[in-house]
Amino acid sequence: EEKFKISADLNLKVAVLFGAKNLDHKKFFTEICATNAEKKYFQFIAENSVKDLKKLLVGNDKEIVLSFYLQDLAKNYNIRKIAEVKKTISFLRKFSLPDFPLKSSDLIALGFSGKKLGLALQKTQEIWAENDFKFSKNELIASLKQ
Repeated sequence: EEKFKISADLNLKVAVLFGAKNLDHKKFFTEICATNAEKKYFQFIAENSVKDLKKLLVGNDKEIVLSFYLQDLAKNYNIRKIAEVKKTISFLRKFSLPDFPLKSSDLIALGFSGKKLGLALQKTQEIWAENDFKFSKNELIASLKQ
């Protein structure tokens, strides 16, 4: 907390304990009275990978993504990567998700429907995130055709 000028809330501290001890969060919730928000938070922590930070920013609050990153950092801290850690924390704090350039109606016009529509939308959001949220509507449509 001192090194990176952060303030860890109680959920983050508990998440760090889960990671350090490899505790089963579902079993833990049967033993305590956790709120739905807390359950959702710990499920998010348990089911995601820090490799996908940009993808996680699509559809999730940046605060939960930052908290997730800090939890992973506490578990896998490497003193040689301080500059990278500071850069990532700064990026997450300043991040503002731009408007996604593709609409469902664009995909429907291309012939997508039902489950395929949802999968195409999810895939294009992943591609958009992987390309730093800079792909245009036409670039995203072209990526689907590949």
